[in-house]
Amino acid sequence: MIALPHHLPLIRNEDNHLTPCQFEWLEQKILDASDEADVPHFVSLSVAKGIYRYFSKSYEGTVIDSEELHDKICSLLKEIGLESVSEKLDRTPPPARINLADLARKAGSGGEMSFFSLLEGKCQDILNFGAHDLVLDGFNECIEELKRHRNSSSSHHDLRTAIESQINELRRVGEVCLPIFNVTVQ
Repeated sequence: MIALPHHLPLIRNEDNHLTPCQFEWLEQKILDASDEADVPHFVSLSVAKGIYRYFSKSYEGTVIDSEELHDKICSLLKEIGLESVSEKLDRTPPPARINLADLARKAGSGGEMSFFSLLEGKCQDILNFGAHDLVLDGFNECIEELKRHRNSSSSHHDLRTAIESQINELRRVGEVCLPIFNVTVQ
């Protein structure tokens, strides 16, 4: 048995990149479309919860194509009489995610150099698949993990600055490559 985050299927984009589907993202898509269609918030919140329940309890697959996910959401919205919301639904895929603490663990005894190499590779993959949004989480845990290894001669401040510099470089490259590119650090 496969344990899926939030019991939602993974979303596959055109390049076969898998991204976890998260309730917050799904809810925000529906709220944004509802705002554009002038549907009250209390209605759209209930609808978002219902669609979440459908995908977490009734959808039988563990992976769904991005287009199929959006088609299914639009179909569900139309079934309950919210065709105006389905017409306004943004079809961009969910944000790509990188857990910095996981990368630091994978770097292991390779320390900072290995970590930065892994981070650069992951970021390049994400830019190549055309994500418009990237969420980097586990920032503080990443620094702690890197400090655990003997090869790390940098202070917490130096590590934080180096990682922030790498993230800023990713932002610059992303903004050049893509018309819209947002990076959020958590």
